[in-house]
Amino acid sequence: MTRSNEADPAWRLAVDTTGMYTAQAGVARYIRGLLRGLNELGASSPEVHPIAWEVENFGYRQPQRAIKTAYRELVWAPWIGPSQVRSSGAEVFLSTSSAFVTPPKEIGHVVVIHDVVALRFPEKFRRW
Repeated sequence: MTRSNEADPAWRLAVDTTGMYTAQAGVARYIRGLLRGLNELGASSPEVHPIAWEVENFGYRQPQRAIKTAYRELVWAPWIGPSQVRSSGAEVFLSTSSAFVTPPKEIGHVVVIHDVVALRFPEKFRRW
């Protein structure tokens, strides 16, 4: 990665933290640990910008869960999320659970794959 000011070790990383608002195990623990670890890097730590619609959706009560999920997936992820990534000034966007939010093309994009079953049986999962 090339930075405009090599003397300044800080760089901007946008991290999709959506998983912390939709689950309490697996991916949510990974995201919390990742943020903690990045914070502990000290001087070489990137400037981290969490990207999420910060509304918890843990309950199974309907229709509230369905409405929140529909908004998050049909409105926030394709329209608002990419705007948040752009406005963060990040050089890289880290998708922590899938390619849920597509960042602007000029921003680097890394996707974490926690479970390859989605690659083996894509028809069993939502397209994103």
